[in-house]
Amino acid sequence: MMQMDTQPVRGDRAGLLSFHDALNLSGLSESRFRFLEREFGPCVGIRTQFFTPAEYSARQVRLLLKVEEVLSKSGRTPAEVREKIEGFLATRGKGIWTAAVTSGKGGVGKTSLAVNLAVSLGRLGARPTIVDADLGLANAHLLLDLLPRRDIRDLLSGRAVLEDIIVHSRYGVSLVPGASGSKELADIGREGRERLAAELRNLYYSTDTIVIDTGSGISEKVLRFLRLVDDIIVVVTPNVASCIDALAIVRAAAGEVWGGRVNVIVNRCRDEAAAEDVFCRLSKAAVRLGAPSPRYLGHVLEDHRVEEAYQEGMPVTSLSPACGASRCIRKIARTILSDRRDPLSGRADDMIEIFQGLADAS
Repeated sequence: MMQMDTQPVRGDRAGLLSFHDALNLSGLSESRFRFLEREFGPCVGIRTQFFTPAEYSARQVRLLLKVEEVLSKSGRTPAEVREKIEGFLATRGKGIWTAAVTSGKGGVGKTSLAVNLAVSLGRLGARPTIVDADLGLANAHLLLDLLPRRDIRDLLSGRAVLEDIIVHSRYGVSLVPGASGSKELADIGREGRERLAAELRNLYYSTDTIVIDTGSGISEKVLRFLRLVDDIIVVVTPNVASCIDALAIVRAAAGEVWGGRVNVIVNRCRDEAAAEDVFCRLSKAAVRLGAPSPRYLGHVLEDHRVEEAYQEGMPVTSLSPACGASRCIRKIARTILSDRRDPLSGRADDMIEIFQGLADAS
């Protein structure tokens, strides 16, 4: 993979690079850079005017390098790649939203929240798909009463494509199943990650909402999924250890080139005031450590019906729609849909990476 100089480059304006600096950052020849700029500049947000030197962001330069990598590896013509990117961006403009639900430690209710959030979004009119990316410890299918015959292992090995493994639940959501207890998935390599990301692009033709249930912690295999989304949703509980580990996730996500907006949901809290207290402490700690303050997305009350639903193999929002936890999750879902009214909000063109199957941003 093409390597780039990671040293900061200063442009004439804060955050922008001159052509010379952008060229140095890319490591390309001037003729090749000009070619990519001419052919793909509008796709990555580069605007040029006659007789006016262009200004570039580091993100735009990296996107051009991603395009260059696709051209060199895929054998596609520039026109073919441009057509795919433009088609993808047109689809993104219609309001497709992606989120990764993650946590600093296990046992905080991350998977249950991911599944119930997707179900609630579906009932509000979205077309959600859950990607069980808790590689090696997948269990989202249990909450949807599904027994998939195939899973991500079949996709990664080439024995199946996405359409062969995706399953549809009676709760209005689809699932890309993970594989529980699989060492090969827990230790997935670069080739496997790229195959998975390349297949995930097909979801954009059948869904408008993708919820990725990641593993816990800040390992590289988790961060690779966080780079692919519009919103990172960090699940935390009032437990001190959970808060400390969530802070590590917030800091790591803030430092990622491809990371989306960082949100926090406080789960298993006794009331709203307790949840806000947890969030305030987490937010202040993040700012003290140099990370931007995350966004408070909401809270979910401690509720014994959540465990009852898990034992029944059902989302709690279906088993007990009137319980406190279900009401909280629906409120969060409505907040998310309210944010999506502007189809151009978020990072529409940053998702070129996943569309082209380039999950590895390192």
